[in-house]
Amino acid sequence: MVMNALQKLKNNVSGEVNGVVTIIVVIAMLVIGVFIVASFQGSIPSIADPLANQTATNIFNAGWNALGLLVVLPIVVAAIIIIGYLMRGFGGGGR
Repeated sequence: MVMNALQKLKNNVSGEVNGVVTIIVVIAMLVIGVFIVASFQGSIPSIADPLANQTATNIFNAGWNALGLLVVLPIVVAAIIIIGYLMRGFGGGGR
């Protein structure tokens, strides 16, 4: 699926614009995701049951860790676009 999307991006005349827009959208989604997780965590009242409270804490900690790892995603997308340009420049692309 990813290779098919990359092939379409490579063959698309406006692929450069699509790549930049993709990076901007991913970054915006990350910012919105952080806001949503922070809003949910702040609006949930404290839970009286210690086991349920620990479960909720673990879920939010996992969410924050996942959002921290997703910061790498725009870098990976940019690297894929750069590698695609290099492959096209060295004759690897079929344009």
